[in-house]
Amino acid sequence: MTTIHRRFANAEAELANGFAEHATMGAEAMLTLGLDPAAVLKWADRHHPVPVADGSPLDVAREEIASELADGDWASVLRHHVAPRAGRLDAHLFHGLIRIAHATRALQYHDDPDARIELATGLAAWTVWAGDEHEVTRSTAADPLAEILEMARRGAGAFVSSPSIFTLHAVTAPMAYLLVADHLDADTHAVAAAVFARIHRRHPVPPVRTDYSAAPTAAELADLTRRWDAHPAKLVEAALRGLALSGDAVFSDAVATMIV
Repeated sequence: MTTIHRRFANAEAELANGFAEHATMGAEAMLTLGLDPAAVLKWADRHHPVPVADGSPLDVAREEIASELADGDWASVLRHHVAPRAGRLDAHLFHGLIRIAHATRALQYHDDPDARIELATGLAAWTVWAGDEHEVTRSTAADPLAEILEMARRGAGAFVSSPSIFTLHAVTAPMAYLLVADHLDADTHAVAAAVFARIHRRHPVPPVRTDYSAAPTAAELADLTRRWDAHPAKLVEAALRGLALSGDAVFSDAVATMIV
């Protein structure tokens, strides 16, 4: 990931069309799936970074956070910035949360300055997208993380029934939160669970099933590097984690839906 992180170290987090920059997230998901690093690098090379404007809100926020990360414990910096923004997990279709989740996992495997800049960019983008006003409610669930996994299960059912960019993120967003959950506290989990419950309550509760769809083949996974879009790889990786955590076949259905 170092080469890709370095290439996108000064890239805008939001493209001119309003979409989030996905190159680093997609590459990290592909590598987690065990795809060929050379093929992943070739995939990333098809995405072209747009330089951050000097003095822009993203530039200012990123430099401040990068300074905190330069010498400090990155997990402490993560906690410090996520906790007050947990009420806006959904900002910019969850992309601040999702980007820091992929950055956090990359840091756990290889902590270097480029990986820390990627985390700073994700946190800065979330800061800009979230704004200053955050409505905060807390879940009363006995286990907020179990509730978040259940929301991902609902999202998977919704994606299988009606695949769209919105139902796709109904899976990837709660699964992204579970990637960073070990670094956050119980109060943040309760706030996050409330956000997901509010957004996911529109999706029906799928029945619990164990009649799994066929696992993706190596060739089908490799094909993810031939798609321009990062979303297929991110969905497949998130849904496979959901399957491993829950044992529920709806996640395998989501994978099968995506790789068709």
